[in-house]
Amino acid sequence: MNLWPFKKRQVMTQEEWLASKPMPPCGHKELHYHWEHTVGSFPCPKCTAIREQRAKEEKENRLADKIAERVVKLLLERKDGQA
Repeated sequence: MNLWPFKKRQVMTQEEWLASKPMPPCGHKELHYHWEHTVGSFPCPKCTAIREQRAKEEKENRLADKIAERVVKLLLERKDGQA
């Protein structure tokens, strides 16, 4: 007779756990989740580099848009002044 009231919980293997996780932006599941969970809350270096590159591109695009708007505004002012 078994008097132990608790059932043994099934343990998930690392491969099963990785398969249940979504694909990260860097494309390397093992490395990505190793950094975030095994090493201890450190961000994945590849994902960080991708995120920084995207932020840099967005910043450059915003700056280019501002410059373009300013140039158009100055050209319109110059055109209005000559007419």
